[in-house]
Amino acid sequence: MLVKIENNKIVGNINISPANREQEFLENNPSYVKTDFNFVEDLALYEYKNNTFSLVENWEELKEAKRVASLPSLEELKLLKIKELHEKDNEAYEAYLNFYPTKEVKSFEAREKEAFAYKQDNNAPTPIIDALVGYNPAGDLATERAKKEEHIDAVLAKVAFIARSAGILIEKRDVIKACNSIQELEQIEI
Repeated sequence: MLVKIENNKIVGNINISPANREQEFLENNPSYVKTDFNFVEDLALYEYKNNTFSLVENWEELKEAKRVASLPSLEELKLLKIKELHEKDNEAYEAYLNFYPTKEVKSFEAREKEAFAYKQDNNAPTPIIDALVGYNPAGDLATERAKKEEHIDAVLAKVAFIARSAGILIEKRDVIKACNSIQELEQIEI
């Protein structure tokens, strides 16, 4: 590896290939010198004096400053925490849905619409719910309505459960967004 030197500091690097072109490059670019460094990560910690590389006097401070600069900011940590929150919520929701057969899951939205419509007007059509509960309009009206309403109440209870779950997610996300320090953010459990 060739490194560029300015005021005894390493300010850049370059790899030349094939190797036989290296000497030509060095002759045409006197600010570059050959080094055995295999990585560029910590080149700023070295200086070049008297044809020798050595650690700069404040190399420990520079290394710590570099480490601190590489740490994520509060905003980046908030985004990571929110991502973790969303992933856990998605996992929980998927586990909830896995409790039901796929066909039934596909009917959730339609049943929700029918249930809300029925609660507004008990004469609203509910073909999917009727089919699911085996509603028989020719049967005993009170018994058939009770069966239908029991299912509608169960559908609305599931809707309320999911809404509460979403509300908890939104509230926790807002708490994360409002954090003013990393320590405050670390106190939030997902």
